[in-house]
Amino acid sequence: MNKILVILFPLIFSLGLIPNVFAASIQDPNFAVEEYVKDLIFPTTITFLDSDILVLEKNEGKVRLIRDGILQPTPVLDLPVNSQGERGLLGIESVENTVYLYFTESSEDGGDPLGNRVYKYSWDGANLSDPVFLKNFPAEPAWFHTGGALTKDLNGNVFAIIGDVGHYGVLQNIPSGNPNDTSVIMPVDPPGPYIAMGIRNSFGLTVDPLTGNMWDTENGELLYDEINLISPNFNSGWNVIMGPATQEELESLPEFENFVYSDPEFSFVDTISPTSILFIDSEKFPNYSDSVLVGNCNLGDIYKFTLNESRDSFQFSNHELSDLILDVGDNISEIEFGSDFGCITDIEQGPDGFLYVVSLTNGIVYRIIPTDTNDITLVDGSNQTSSVTSIPEWIKNTAAWWAGNQISETEFLQAIEYLIENNIMKISTERESPKISTYLLPTNDSTEIVNITGVFPEDYVGLLTLAIIQPDGSEKYINTINRDGSIITTLPISSDSPLGTYHVFAVVGDRTLLGDDANTIKLVYTFNVEEFVESDATPATVPEWIKNNADWWAQGLITDDDFVKGIKYLIEQRIITV
Repeated sequence: MNKILVILFPLIFSLGLIPNVFAASIQDPNFAVEEYVKDLIFPTTITFLDSDILVLEKNEGKVRLIRDGILQPTPVLDLPVNSQGERGLLGIESVENTVYLYFTESSEDGGDPLGNRVYKYSWDGANLSDPVFLKNFPAEPAWFHTGGALTKDLNGNVFAIIGDVGHYGVLQNIPSGNPNDTSVIMPVDPPGPYIAMGIRNSFGLTVDPLTGNMWDTENGELLYDEINLISPNFNSGWNVIMGPATQEELESLPEFENFVYSDPEFSFVDTISPTSILFIDSEKFPNYSDSVLVGNCNLGDIYKFTLNESRDSFQFSNHELSDLILDVGDNISEIEFGSDFGCITDIEQGPDGFLYVVSLTNGIVYRIIPTDTNDITLVDGSNQTSSVTSIPEWIKNTAAWWAGNQISETEFLQAIEYLIENNIMKISTERESPKISTYLLPTNDSTEIVNITGVFPEDYVGLLTLAIIQPDGSEKYINTINRDGSIITTLPISSDSPLGTYHVFAVVGDRTLLGDDANTIKLVYTFNVEEFVESDATPATVPEWIKNNADWWAQGLITDDDFVKGIKYLIEQRIITV
């Protein structure tokens, strides 16, 4: 919602909604896009309250309710807003039954702006009531760079982000003037000091659900949009720096209190107007647990970035992206996730585990779901899932002692292994739905067994064959389909098996899947086989964010399930062996 929005908004106002002429799509064949709710008027952001969705209409100042996939006819709140340019009803966040709104308030619709303000409301399941004023951000002199994204940290504290709103002073790295709450990220409930400055404009703010780290997207001017990790007292560099800094720029950056500049985690040379940013934390998207999604307005694309082990930067296999810059002409296939969504203004994960994408220009909330939701179901038997029974209090004490450096990492891991060995923290070998998995190639004569079970629709029994395409292109066929449509079979992976991705297809008729006459019904399952490389290096250690989790868990600030997610990570990284 940056430069190109400033150009388009007047046209949209005069000509009406300009929809995207292409159908939104996802590159991963395991997922599909559906138009969940349509006929919205310039929707910006959404929040979930149990299974209900509240969605904002920017220019109308209306908060709309989506219940059971149906847009309710009556708004739950109608606010007087100034909607010129990037002003309007912009940001929403919820903490239990408290809903926070960021909007450009006026005395009447279209009136002069009183400020970019944050209020909190009580939600009773039907209405937003009992407004409490929290914060007044400047709305003058400009109708652009208003920001508006809200987010909450792992403790439920709520933060807001705002751009420069046409101001140029100390918070924009100009050595004059006084701080005035522009170009910053700051807590609004409870209130507190700035945690970041030097932000030109932003429509994306989020917190990593595992580490608690805050991230934003930032819109550049003529060159360079950014994705930033927000460290405490972060200086994003505007208006001296956008994108990676040169030495000359660093030397010319004035000092402001104890704020420190660092380069973006990723930059786009051509401005794309990045907006929402989301960390996926859903069992419906198991192969994306280390992924960050970023939407943009100019192109209508969703990019996927893979986190490194410490979850504080990105990693790429494509050398063109390894410099952390998307230059003109770079191959983007590695980061492509979705396309043709129109101007994306929000991406959120629902309580159902599905992904929801808001399109300002299309007036649609899209939903991204697994393609197998109403289709053939195949279940692989190797996935590790977790559940928690009652965890003894001494385990929390152990976690607190480790977080406080009173015991060693080894002693902490021994306590966790006790939980697993005694079934207090259960590690199941059953998978409830099709997922993409990774298996390590056995290093000796042992065999890794991939269990494939499931049920085919009755209409296809006797007609179907399972075909497995191995990474080297060779084919395997499985005919053990019972009369009731059930299938129970295994695929052994030995030290001689080819490395790479295996695809399982359901095929009708002709069994030559790679031939011209193949009748493939559906790609129903995918898994990867990777080589396990032993190293003489120091064994992997527990990441610092796990220690933070242990501390928060011991204090009761996060749930048992949140703590268990970190333990699952240790198992997946073979730091703990089960």
